[in-house]
Amino acid sequence: MRRCAVTTRRPLAPLWAISGLDDIPPGLAPRDVAEARGGRDGRAEEAYFRLVQQGQALFLVPREHTDPQQSWPEITVTGGFEWSRSDGALRCWLTPGNSAIELPMGDRPETASFTLVSGQRQYQVGLLPRPSWAIEWGIESRGLYALAPSPLGGEPVRLFWHDWDDGFWTGAWPPSAKAFRAIATPIGQGMQFGADLQYGLYLDVPFGNATQRFRYIEPGEFLMGSPDTEPQRSSDEGPQHLVRLTEGFWLAETACSQAVWEAVIGSNPSLQGRPAEPGGAGELGRGG
Repeated sequence: MRRCAVTTRRPLAPLWAISGLDDIPPGLAPRDVAEARGGRDGRAEEAYFRLVQQGQALFLVPREHTDPQQSWPEITVTGGFEWSRSDGALRCWLTPGNSAIELPMGDRPETASFTLVSGQRQYQVGLLPRPSWAIEWGIESRGLYALAPSPLGGEPVRLFWHDWDDGFWTGAWPPSAKAFRAIATPIGQGMQFGADLQYGLYLDVPFGNATQRFRYIEPGEFLMGSPDTEPQRSSDEGPQHLVRLTEGFWLAETACSQAVWEAVIGSNPSLQGRPAEPGGAGELGRGG
């Protein structure tokens, strides 16, 4: 029987802890780092902080030194904590005290997310730029908000940030210039107005028992048509020209489903009988 040799870096963690260095060497597991540093520093009590942003800088501030009227995220720390950057450019151990400490971010921090690990707790942090659609944004007693153009016209709608609770974000950061995760807000007639990290603003409109989601298309410019040099280009694909949208508008996120069609028209001529899916080409024209 063949035996495979297994190597481990766990014995290196106590050596790193003894060294007193804050930068964590590559390959050490977070649990080993915490155990080694905790063994060196001794048992620690939980301490409560808030994560406060000033410009592009982040500070961990003792909770009692913050303004209770501002809803900064709360962080619980047991002794010290590991602070790392998603692209691997930074990983270190920090021990907060009775005053604020600035969290190291490295170059271009807006292009990465950060993880704070202390005891059994993990927090993910990312600098989110102002969404491209936001009329204004800021922080008040209810938390981070962004002021969005109303789908119904009239006064803008204040959307409040909703913490990410679906596990750690693993994609690129920030996801898009439109990114914002907002609590869905009722705006009348059963409609829900919100935003997500991937595509920005959305509007859910009920049609009977079905719902159609719409997306906000922002004002802007794009090139329409294919260039003359494109292989296998057809004559009706040009000339290529600039299109300018001077106002935003709402567009259905998907094709009309059979359920929405039936709710509006009153019948479903599709032979498929799949309410969540669109009807086949030509099928919805046979109905009556």
